[in-house]
Amino acid sequence: MIRLSGIPKAHFLCLILATLLIISGIIFTQSSSSVAKSLKTKSTDNDYPCPPRAEIDLADLGEMDIDRDVVDRASHVIIGDVESVESRWNDDETLIYTYVRISVEDCLKGSLEGEEVTIKELGGEVGEIGLLVSNEPSFVKGEKAKVFLKREGTDEFTIVGKTSLSSEVSSGYSYSGIHWPSRDLPVEYYINELGTPDTTDEFMAVRASFQTWEDDPGSYMDYTYIGTTHRVGEVRDGYNVVSWGSIDGAGGTLAQTTIWYDPRTKLIYEFDMVFDDAETWSTTGGSGKYDVQNIGTHEAGHTLHLGDLYDLRYDEETMYGYAYPGETKKRTLNTGDIAGIRHIYGNLAVIYTITTEPEGLQIKVDGVDYTAPNSFDWDTGSTHVIEVPSPQSEGVDMRYVYKRWNDGGARVHSIIVGESDTTIVARFKPQYNVEFSITTVGPSATNLTNYVTATYLANGESETVGIWDGSPATVWCDVNSIAEYGNPSSGSTSSHRWYSFENTSLEISSPAEVTLTYYEQFLTSYIFKDADGRTIVPTSFTTTSPYDEDSTFTDYSDLWLNFGVWTVKEILWGGVDVKPETDLSLDIDSSKVWTINCAVYDLKIKVTDLFSLPISEATVSITLPNGTTVMTQTNRDGRASISQVTKGQYTAVIKYMRQNTTISGDVAQATVIPVQAKIYFSIPVIASIFVVIPTVVIVTTFLKKRKSRL
Repeated sequence: MIRLSGIPKAHFLCLILATLLIISGIIFTQSSSSVAKSLKTKSTDNDYPCPPRAEIDLADLGEMDIDRDVVDRASHVIIGDVESVESRWNDDETLIYTYVRISVEDCLKGSLEGEEVTIKELGGEVGEIGLLVSNEPSFVKGEKAKVFLKREGTDEFTIVGKTSLSSEVSSGYSYSGIHWPSRDLPVEYYINELGTPDTTDEFMAVRASFQTWEDDPGSYMDYTYIGTTHRVGEVRDGYNVVSWGSIDGAGGTLAQTTIWYDPRTKLIYEFDMVFDDAETWSTTGGSGKYDVQNIGTHEAGHTLHLGDLYDLRYDEETMYGYAYPGETKKRTLNTGDIAGIRHIYGNLAVIYTITTEPEGLQIKVDGVDYTAPNSFDWDTGSTHVIEVPSPQSEGVDMRYVYKRWNDGGARVHSIIVGESDTTIVARFKPQYNVEFSITTVGPSATNLTNYVTATYLANGESETVGIWDGSPATVWCDVNSIAEYGNPSSGSTSSHRWYSFENTSLEISSPAEVTLTYYEQFLTSYIFKDADGRTIVPTSFTTTSPYDEDSTFTDYSDLWLNFGVWTVKEILWGGVDVKPETDLSLDIDSSKVWTINCAVYDLKIKVTDLFSLPISEATVSITLPNGTTVMTQTNRDGRASISQVTKGQYTAVIKYMRQNTTISGDVAQATVIPVQAKIYFSIPVIASIFVVIPTVVIVTTFLKKRKSRL
């Protein structure tokens, strides 16, 4: 839509002249909507009355090499500068409109000099969404353009055509830079199930239109027909749909293609194509009817996105913007059309490098063997098969196993060449050859059911292998991974097992032969008693293994000991070794609870007087074999007892009524018969002295007196 901003009096004459030209039929009188047309009808001498060419001098219009229909349809032809371009959504945000303000520099037809015009056209860019309508001319701020306008009302115009004076169409095609991303190919499309009642086989004709562009051998564009649908075109719904619908009535726009794209990336994500059902359609190129494939091939070119051409130099091109009834020449591509699709989607040779990590391994490309890395010059869109053998050996003890391709493909997979140089890498995991073996020691060593397991990583996955004595397992382990020996998975019970004292975890840093010794063990427990059969708990218990290795324990229940004869070396209790006097050997050949009698005794002392009478309440201070001193008193029987004294020498000091006596000896000797200690004077002794001495004196005196009388 074009609106005049005002008409100066100086141009009134021009307006009268333009009006007269319109009234006289110089301007083509077919109606036009406010939406620019994608592909317009081209008149013939019989169906479109044109004024004599002498009445409109093309030279006066700047020697335009443009279709006469464009000139005849235009009521005004202006040259001007694009001052501003502004796009915005309609009220319900379903369509984008662009408002183009043009400063008129010259008016080649009609009268608008010195004025500004604002054109409203469908399409434009708002934020992250762009809309293109085929043949809706695009404008760039600062551009100088020749614009063909048709008056629709007092101050309303539609665009008949536009030629940029800032740039020219090159090589017979027009391209704005918007295109489909190669990752979205093939472009899938549907056809509305209703089609057109005018003809049959219209679906096949539409499909042939797309196939024409797809068949170009020098490009990689690809379409896929999905099937029919109830959906219609001109709706942004994520579906590419071809349909028949109302556009602007008979004799105007034949078909129209709308394209939605991302303005930031210039990548298309949806198109819709509509054929005007007001026209009469055919699939045979019949006279007076428009050929579906002819028009469809032109519209399919818009989906690439190639623009309309109006320069008469290109009237043989499929993308030329006019067609006439019965025309079929647009069914095939012309030189400019081919140049256009190859410019956008051409099979440009790109370099693909196929390599391995580490480098130098073998690859296979399209069935041919190579040593990586190797580079290939391939056409965009071409398909190739890449693969790598796995595993690949490096000597006897090292190899490489396929892990993954950096493009996520399988070990053998196809690739479609993109638009830029690419390196595809097959990553390998290095592995070393490792031999796991074991030696078993014990009475059941020849039982082949007794085996251990080794767990290791192979290409990142955990693997387990069983190993028997005399039957090693050779496997491939990932370099720098950790392998571990486990406990035997059979031949063991709750009281019997095989066990290795060696490091059962090792890092695979080189090829290796790893042998571990496993000992047969039995679950044993120990009870320690003193000489009187009472339980004691030693501080520690040390034994010598069958392999002359000392082992010290502080817990005496559920001990795993290797098969063989163990010798008791020390039983530490009370700071003294209380192992038995005679050597004690433990023959470990089964699970068992052992009882060990230790050299721990009760020390007994008896204190008597001169008359061998027991002395009670005598103080007894005893220095034990471990150096400690304990004190006690004798009982009424003259006895003093110290329980659970370790073997060795003791010293006892007995004190009673300022009398001291010291005894010493071996504790073991004093455990059954109490040691005798003498204190000469006791109360009974002293009492006896006080009774006996006076008696003796009296008796002696009496006897002396009696002797005197005689």
